[in-house]
Amino acid sequence: MNIVIIGAGQAAATLAFKLRELDFTGEITIFGNESVYPYQRPPLSKKYLSGAVAQEDLFIRDAAAYAENNIHIQLNNPVQHIDLAEQYVKTRNGQTFFWDRLVFATGATPRGLPNAEIMQQENVFTFRQLADCHNLRPYMHPQRHLCIVGGGYIGLELAAVAREYGMQVTVLERETRILQRVACQQTAQFVTRFHQAMQTEILTQQEIDTFTVQHNRVHQLHLKSGKTLDIDVMVVGIGVIPETDLARQANLTLNGGAIAVNDYCQTSDSRVYAIGDCCCFNWGGKNIRLESVQNALEQAEVVAQHILGNLRAYHPSPWFWSDQGRLKIQIAGLALDYDSVISRVDCPATKASFWYFCGETLVAVDALNDARAFMSGRKFIGTALANKERLADVTSELKTILSPAVICSNLIV
Repeated sequence: MNIVIIGAGQAAATLAFKLRELDFTGEITIFGNESVYPYQRPPLSKKYLSGAVAQEDLFIRDAAAYAENNIHIQLNNPVQHIDLAEQYVKTRNGQTFFWDRLVFATGATPRGLPNAEIMQQENVFTFRQLADCHNLRPYMHPQRHLCIVGGGYIGLELAAVAREYGMQVTVLERETRILQRVACQQTAQFVTRFHQAMQTEILTQQEIDTFTVQHNRVHQLHLKSGKTLDIDVMVVGIGVIPETDLARQANLTLNGGAIAVNDYCQTSDSRVYAIGDCCCFNWGGKNIRLESVQNALEQAEVVAQHILGNLRAYHPSPWFWSDQGRLKIQIAGLALDYDSVISRVDCPATKASFWYFCGETLVAVDALNDARAFMSGRKFIGTALANKERLADVTSELKTILSPAVICSNLIV
């Protein structure tokens, strides 16, 4: 049996090595569009950009491991055409590879600003790949002004690293607050205060109107509010778009702009799978897409097992993290449907946790510099708590508060 994996990120590498661990003896070939072996992306905007982690520490496995495990990897040679009927792919180099099982691990592409001209300037970047990090690093010097467009996790992580470099940092957010799509107002306020204490300027309800270019670099941003910013470098961090071009070409079913998969990560063609950021699935009656390492690793495990005939359905218990300087955010659950949030904030406010409820049922927890709250809360996601109001009392220990009253039967976790 021949396995072809499109994409060479963490999900792809994890799948390939998991197949070998499970004694799969067929051919495995990975195709990627970068010139380096699969690596971890999360450290790029954190410890790698800051210099705390070396490049060799990013790689999932070294080059020798692929050879030792008979895993073929085609770097800088992405797939450009798929034929489902004849079961082959063609690559940029013009090669043809036949497959018995095909796996999409194509990831996602950063969104750019609508104005294509500004995105083409030498000092304007998105941030997704190792090359993006290398392109940004020469600008990371004290007193230089970094403007980050987008107040999501990637932008805030970059802001924290830039302040460590001694840069002037401004975050532009179009919405009324940062973390609009992913966190409650209470979490956003806590994170805002942290970054402001680090001397990061956060400007909300702001959009770029026009800009001034000198020598192929953006020199000034003129905002719709009338404010003008003199900048040295700009990073656009306004989310990503699932990479689905090849899936569309193959007429695979998409849902919400991502490749739709079932509980075994199979697409609308049962011979074809999709894992990681490029795919979406049903979770508790909702179509969701998870951008997380956990999702990539667990879906890779599900597909490896399924290829070998072991049916292990994927029903994740989502969790995430974000390191922003001295602020470590850990998130359990998904804050999709909630009607109240209980705040648990220590004084002085160096750590906090925010507990999302739907009625009496705990649906998510944001833990900020509070690993105990994360670990405790994670165990009770989907549980109705009899005394949830006591969470606001920081003098009460969590173990005395978190006693389940009833187990919610309609929330999949």
